[in-house]
Amino acid sequence: MWITIVDCKGLPAAGITLSASTADELTKIVYPSAAQLDLGATDDSGEVMLINLPAGNTALTATVNSLCKDSGTISLRVSNGGLGLSELPPTP
Repeated sequence: MWITIVDCKGLPAAGITLSASTADELTKIVYPSAAQLDLGATDDSGEVMLINLPAGNTALTATVNSLCKDSGTISLRVSNGGLGLSELPPTP
């Protein structure tokens, strides 16, 4: 699953980590553009990839690292063998 985390203006957000409510020991959360820098968070692209997320309903939560505060949550349905694409904007 490919997620782009965006700010309140709809622009990609940097410095964000993502968590998934159904992540297990096989799930990998990868920040593709930042991987070479080992930042452990989004860079200016706002991109995050989830690999091996279990099938079923899940909640994805974005956290602003510098504030230690959640910025948004979305609920998604994950399919076996499926490829998903979504945007995660801030939520009140």
